[in-house]
Amino acid sequence: MGYTSSNPTELVDGTLLVKLELRGILDADDARALVTDLRRVLQKGAGARKVRLLMDQRQQQTITAEARRILSDETRNPTYERIAVLGGSVFMRTVSKFILRAAGESHKARFFSDLPAALGWLQEASDSTPQP
Repeated sequence: MGYTSSNPTELVDGTLLVKLELRGILDADDARALVTDLRRVLQKGAGARKVRLLMDQRQQQTITAEARRILSDETRNPTYERIAVLGGSVFMRTVSKFILRAAGESHKARFFSDLPAALGWLQEASDSTPQP
């Protein structure tokens, strides 16, 4: 499997923080499983006002075209308030930017090279406006 997810963390204001670790080659089957897991988390946390997503791609090698399409469709979810993308090669950052742009969600995302900065941005007060 090309990813792992952790149990979501509830932040002080009721926002859910979901962490995904992407690794190796993410194919269509992995992407479908990831989307299923994300939807399960969102249903469990239905009382949460918003969801913030940490995508750790430091160990990810590549992603197939079909997996990109599946993730692009899922990223359109209006529940996501912020998306932090951590690490990754130049290629993976470019692919991530493409997916977020195709989903119309690039304004919610920021890219980070270290975990503390990514988590700090995700944990800022909900009334802060994300900046690209």
